[in-house]
Amino acid sequence: MAAQAVEAASSSGLTDGPASGAPGSPAAPASAASGDGSADGSAVADASTAPVGTAPRQPGRFGRAEGAARRAVLMVGLGIAAYVIGGFVMSGLAVRLGERFGAPTSETAAWLLQWALVRTWLWAVLPVFGWGVGRYLAVPAMKFALTSVSSAELFGLLLATASDGLDWVLGSPGDMVMRALTLAGGVGLVAWSVQKGLAAADAAQAEANVEANKRKAEYAEFLARAEGKRD
Repeated sequence: MAAQAVEAASSSGLTDGPASGAPGSPAAPASAASGDGSADGSAVADASTAPVGTAPRQPGRFGRAEGAARRAVLMVGLGIAAYVIGGFVMSGLAVRLGERFGAPTSETAAWLLQWALVRTWLWAVLPVFGWGVGRYLAVPAMKFALTSVSSAELFGLLLATASDGLDWVLGSPGDMVMRALTLAGGVGLVAWSVQKGLAAADAAQAEANVEANKRKAEYAEFLARAEGKRD
């Protein structure tokens, strides 16, 4: 009976082969899965021509505005920090000079020494900050100098006005001229320091590129030797 049932099933075409997807059934050909094979060919072509990596996304309008705001805050903050640090340095220098040389006998010498000490933040502290900014950040030299110096000077004027009034801030015509001259010289000095920092950064980058090219050449030579020994 069982043999007759199997024979009847084979004659009706139900046992031509294992059902698709059944365990132990042979895998369907790629052309059968995709019709005429055009789908698989297009998929392979798309995979082979697809770019390996995407291009870096350019910052949008808000991203650029945020970056500019951060740089502005940095420049203003460094200017005010230089003014505060320069005040401490000025106090120490004034005490040391007074103990060693005493008070100047000439009024002109005392006036010039006073302005030199007042501008310690501008001639000694802020140029150091400017060099560091130029060395590690891509900031325009004159932009940094103008922003940091003007913010620090405005901060100092506000403090002086709150403590001593406008009379000390305005002073004599000679004081106003000296203030303008020292500010102009300080802006130039800070801009020069930033340019020196930028030049140092360029020199370091060039040295790093030379070292990288040297190592690349050494590695290429090592690979050539290894391939020669293998051949």
